[in-house]
Amino acid sequence: LAALRGWNACGIEVEPDLVEQSIALAEQFEIPIQIAAGSFIPDEYQDGPDRDADFDHIETDSRDAYDELGMEIADFDLVFAFPWPGEHRFYESIFDRYGCEGGLLMTYQGIEQVRLQRVVRE
Repeated sequence: LAALRGWNACGIEVEPDLVEQSIALAEQFEIPIQIAAGSFIPDEYQDGPDRDADFDHIETDSRDAYDELGMEIADFDLVFAFPWPGEHRFYESIFDRYGCEGGLLMTYQGIEQVRLQRVVRE
């Protein structure tokens, strides 16, 4: 949707089948977007105090997709993420740690619900 509005947009997806489907859809509708295969979680992430038992099911071993995009997570002004139930705090902690000052994280919260947060550091 961001690319259709004229924004410089890209996508990151860890599941190879979904990457292929996304690329095919973008090509079909001539949407100017790059879809990168890999993780949203930066490679330099290591389990820390923000990782607890609630997040044990989140796979953190996949390489991130930022090299393929030629970017880092801190280069994005706005990130939209679709966390599974129970993953919201983990996504927020990743963005708080690695996102840019003033960066925005929009997460899907349920039908017709999104949450928008800004990175603010002291």
